[in-house]
Amino acid sequence: MKKLILLPILLLSLTFFARAQVLRVATTPTAIASQIPGYTQVNTINVKTISYTPSTPTTPPTPVDEDSTTEDIKVYDYADVITANITTADGNITSTSLGKVWTLKISIPNALNIGLLFDQFNLSASAEMYIYDGNETVLDSAIKKSHFTSSSAVGISPIKGNSVVVYIIELNNFGTFLSTVSIQKVEAGY
Repeated sequence: MKKLILLPILLLSLTFFARAQVLRVATTPTAIASQIPGYTQVNTINVKTISYTPSTPTTPPTPVDEDSTTEDIKVYDYADVITANITTADGNITSTSLGKVWTLKISIPNALNIGLLFDQFNLSASAEMYIYDGNETVLDSAIKKSHFTSSSAVGISPIKGNSVVVYIIELNNFGTFLSTVSIQKVEAGY
């Protein structure tokens, strides 16, 4: 229970201290190709599946007049925090005409939404990260390391669905992929 309360606070504080805002937009499977550089040239995406059985949230007590122990404290559980060991090595690197692309699909069967907490977020100077849902209808776009000046940890708020794709393109890099990321915690919504 304490972990569920602390994670939203942690994600909000990371966003506050990082002084960045991720642009989340609605999209379509057709439109996403024009929103993500090199998207149409990536044919293979590795999948990392995390097994998950949703928790049963505790039912709040029925309020009783003038009994402070049964008052609603306005804390809502919505997800389980799962330890994950996801690194750059889990993804797939593709050479495109625009540069190197790293992709990874994170699948959590039974989850209603997925949030990510990057404990390592070392994008190269030319890198842009895009995160989209498995249905290609929600897109967090053009995330850059320069947007996060005060923290090496970055939190991405939950995206609806039981899978998300992390897509990093290093524009004009035709050599070795330089960026490294690590996700040690994911939120699985129930």
